[in-house]
Amino acid sequence: MEAINITWAWPWRWGATAVILIMACLYGRGWRHGRAMFPQAASPVKPVLFACGMVLLAIAWLSPLNHLATQLFSARVVQRILLIGLVPFLVLLSNPVPVFFAALPTERQAQLQRIPAGRPRLWSWLVSATKPSIVWLFFVCSVWLWYDPQLHQHTLTFAWLHNLETTLLFLAALLYWWHILAVAPHLHQPMHPVVRIVYAIMGSGPVKFIGLILLFSNQTIYNYPASLQFDGLHMDDQSLGGMLIWTVGGIVFTWTAVYLIRQWLSLEEDKPYFPPALWSTEEAMLAPGFGKKVNPPH
Repeated sequence: MEAINITWAWPWRWGATAVILIMACLYGRGWRHGRAMFPQAASPVKPVLFACGMVLLAIAWLSPLNHLATQLFSARVVQRILLIGLVPFLVLLSNPVPVFFAALPTERQAQLQRIPAGRPRLWSWLVSATKPSIVWLFFVCSVWLWYDPQLHQHTLTFAWLHNLETTLLFLAALLYWWHILAVAPHLHQPMHPVVRIVYAIMGSGPVKFIGLILLFSNQTIYNYPASLQFDGLHMDDQSLGGMLIWTVGGIVFTWTAVYLIRQWLSLEEDKPYFPPALWSTEEAMLAPGFGKKVNPPH
């Protein structure tokens, strides 16, 4: 394998650093307060999940991977896989919103609790704008938009556009995983387990579709400053990126769907058993309204 014109850099991004530090500090403060208030609900696994998500977010935003993503398409793919898959999955699996809420001052908590009744229009708009169908459309558009060849090429030239891309992808993924994992805040009725399974599988579709196109494309779609050549293999940087998208791009969504299937099946098995004597009677088999005929009194 030969690498050409690849430079490593670790530019300091104050905005991204501030976001990660603020989230970490809020979570630490909220975890201490929440554990004191509800010790029975405190799970030591959740802070570990949140910390792992923050570490991966720092790798995607602050490490040399962020700069390398402007030189190699395969590095850009790795960054996107982190931002739409592993990072939001780990962060939301820790159910961080109640922890953040516990970190706020009492006055702020009271203000947030008054929003549904005090500002009904805003609350109604939030509920409507975060419906599962709207979030899915926003997620798909966010994933596909930045693969547009012209817009994608501009992200290699303008750093602010690349930062906007990663931010929007991360926000769209957070909203999508919020519905899949069904964590707080609960603005909507929980989806049926089967619907959640389908919803999780639908998340991997748009990602894998792009990988399939790039994997079998014979022309160079994205012109990156650096390039990779693999000796003995008919594969370049774009083909490697397409292979990564197709193989691991949607793996977190698929694994989550499998877990939800197993969870749903276990719930079905735990349902109480009804012996046939209770449901196989002649009256139970009749359609509603077609019971036995009762003779009127003479």
